[in-house]
Amino acid sequence: MNASMIVSAVSMQAAQQKLDTVAHNLANLNTPGFKRREASFQDILTNTIIQEPGFEKAGRKTPLGLPVGWGAKVGQTSVSLVQGPLVTTNRDLDVAIEGNGLFQVEWIDTDANGGAQPRRAWTRDGSFQLVPVEGDPDRMQLVTSRGEFVLDSGGNRIYVPSNARVHISEEGVLTFYHKATHERLPADGDPIRLSVGRVVRPHLLQNIGDNLIAVDEAAGAIRPDAFDPADGSDAVRLRQGMLEQSNVNFGDEMTELMIAQRAFELNSRAFASAEQLMGLAVSIRA
Repeated sequence: MNASMIVSAVSMQAAQQKLDTVAHNLANLNTPGFKRREASFQDILTNTIIQEPGFEKAGRKTPLGLPVGWGAKVGQTSVSLVQGPLVTTNRDLDVAIEGNGLFQVEWIDTDANGGAQPRRAWTRDGSFQLVPVEGDPDRMQLVTSRGEFVLDSGGNRIYVPSNARVHISEEGVLTFYHKATHERLPADGDPIRLSVGRVVRPHLLQNIGDNLIAVDEAAGAIRPDAFDPADGSDAVRLRQGMLEQSNVNFGDEMTELMIAQRAFELNSRAFASAEQLMGLAVSIRA
């Protein structure tokens, strides 16, 4: 395989990864709280062909040598935390985040051997639900629309009295009121505050599927001081009765799709042309 075919093949692979990223964004156009992926490219190793000393002429401003590149690759796929549009739902369990914040959730991961292990991740989807607690008719459990357990600031699951209406403040504090009498109801661990982290290094976030975001805790990408940042930056605020929509823009994604598709087609033609030239050279030599 000659250099032209290598460059074309490598660039086709990068364009295919870009196409997959755009397709994933478009598939989640209507997913609440979804954050689009952005693919960034970087050059692969570049070689320099040393030229003869005779090429060194008086007044030459460029260095002696001919750089030869080997295509480009996707260097990183990052999560964009650009704020999505907020839609008013007037539903008590719909909560939208303003600012670079994420809800912490937990789910039970079952392996192939039947073992269960709790896993934690983050999400922007605030369309919460209440599900019954098995064996306890007096309490309900706060979960996401896909069934992950919503956690409080202490890392515990949140339980709500079955006859309660939930009020959530801008700082994430939960207060329970009786549905009929509107009296305030006591709760375990009162006061309860949602576990919301403030993102300080968004380039370290990774989509892991099901509208969930994971991050290495040792990397320090998320700080727990979401509502009262010590560094004076904008704090995170919650909006009850509202829901954040996906930050995917259909027009922008279609433009990115067309660019990536044209790049793939161009490199595909270059690969085919290089293959034809190689076949011609082989036939002439034979």
